[in-house]
Amino acid sequence: MLTVPVLVYLLGRSAQGATTGSLVIVGVTAVVGTAVRAVAGDVRWRVGLAFGAAGIPAAWLGSLANRHVP
Repeated sequence: MLTVPVLVYLLGRSAQGATTGSLVIVGVTAVVGTAVRAVAGDVRWRVGLAFGAAGIPAAWLGSLANRHVP
């Protein structure tokens, strides 16, 4: 949530570049965090997959809505 404003206002990135950078930063952090917790056996895969499945249509709708915002 805070990655884009930090990249735009503190580091001077464009909004589009900050959005892409934020996606990479959050994605890498999520993968590393999941890997560490999976090795420890602390990942509830069914719950995680349920949340992921619920997020797919929301992300798709968000991308459609984004086309109407300048």
